Amino acid sequence: SCSFSVTVLDDEAPVLTCPANVIINTRAGKPFARPSWPLPTVSDNVDSGLVPQALNFQPGDQMPIGKTPVVYTATDAYGNSAGCDFTVTVVDDEPPQLTCPDDLELSTDPGLRTGRATWPMPQHTDNSGGIVFVSSSAQPGDPFDLGGTTVTITARDAANNENSCSFTVTVYDDEIPTLHCPPSRVTETELRTNHGVATFSAPLATDNSLGVVSVQCSRNTGTSEFPLGLTAVNCRATDVAGNVNECSFTVRVVDVETPVLTCPGPVTVSTLPGRNEGPATFAEPQIFDNSGGTLHLNVSQASGSIFPLGSTPVTYTVTDPSGNVESCTFVVVVVDLERPTLRCPASFSVATNPLNKVGTATYMDPVTFDNSLMPVTYEASHPKTNDYKLGNTTVTLTALDAAQNSESCSFVVTVRDIEPPRLTCPADLTVNTLPGLAVGQANWELPLASDNSMLPINLVGSARTGDRFPLGTTAV
Repeated sequence: SCSFSVTVLDDEAPVLTCPANVIINTRAGKPFARPSWPLPTVSDNVDSGLVPQALNFQPGDQMPIGKTPVVYTATDAYGNSAGCDFTVTVVDDEPPQLTCPDDLELSTDPGLRTGRATWPMPQHTDNSGGIVFVSSSAQPGDPFDLGGTTVTITARDAANNENSCSFTVTVYDDEIPTLHCPPSRVTETELRTNHGVATFSAPLATDNSLGVVSVQCSRNTGTSEFPLGLTAVNCRATDVAGNVNECSFTVRVVDVETPVLTCPGPVTVSTLPGRNEGPATFAEPQIFDNSGGTLHLNVSQASGSIFPLGSTPVTYTVTDPSGNVESCTFVVVVVDLERPTLRCPASFSVATNPLNKVGTATYMDPVTFDNSLMPVTYEASHPKTNDYKLGNTTVTLTALDAAQNSESCSFVVTVRDIEPPRLTCPADLTVNTLPGLAVGQANWELPLASDNSMLPINLVGSARTGDRFPLGTTAV
């Protein structure tokens, strides 16, 4: 006999069917997922209890982001094998984690309406652990305008998941405006006032914000009244942010106006008795000064002073606080109303000149004195040496001083006739007795009589012509 073996070999591979592709999202905050899937189905013509074997991953294994093939195989007892695979796609749908910096507040850069802000890079993470692309609406160091600006930062991971955060950059203007005051000024007082009006240009104000700057000054140009002296004008500039700058300048009001000085009119006084001077009193001048300040008044000779005979100018000088000087002058006239002193010589007598009816007399000069101490002249009713008629003659002397004040005195010049008359009797007469009588009658011419006085002569005789005379000689 013989035999042979018939060997039936199983060369048919099992039929292995993998599940469909799996798509799953990552676990929160993780760069992986733990997907699960149904086991592949397997059938075999021989081996009914065949179990597929995973070559790389089991359900629930950690799988990275992306596509990962999962491979299964099945091998029957005869060594026939089959394989299948499917893809597990782990999808990253989680945006990156992004933490923006805190809001920023900063001041403008000097002279600008902007400020440059810097901030640290935002903190970001991504569950993928991969590269995160970060973009920003502004970069550190960029200039930011006044006010608030929102800076938005966006983070994008490799899966194009995006997350954004924002913070505010607030730029404050704490820079004071620039303020330039005009230069200090000097002006004069208004006429007859103690103040002045100054005009000046408005202060120049600029601001880094380029906004409106309000400028106010303590005084206004052209309208404010400034008192005498130095006045500070304070100006304040305020920008829209309320920042304030101040400057000041001065206005000096000077008084160049001289005081108004009105002297009294001329003053006339008389000399003191027996003196060539007299006291004069007078009112002070009327004074007006625009300054209203204390005035210094000087006078060349004060009221109540003794003034010499004649005209004396009195000058008042007033000085105001600014040194302006004004003067006025009036005249004090001291007049001499006092009569001079005059003492006439004593009365005296003289005899007539020989054979003349007059007598020549010379009198002494009078004694004169005048309070003015000026020479005194005198006038006489008769010359100093003069022929005076018989009898009493009053001589009047009148003294005149320089002021034409007069004084008179008189004395008497008496001319006495001590010269006897001249008498020439007729020649002796011889007459005869009258018939039958013892007497004779004698007639003669009157004696020739003359007198130096030329006055009538009274002839008195012991007998008269025509008288009868006894016998003998009778003296007549």
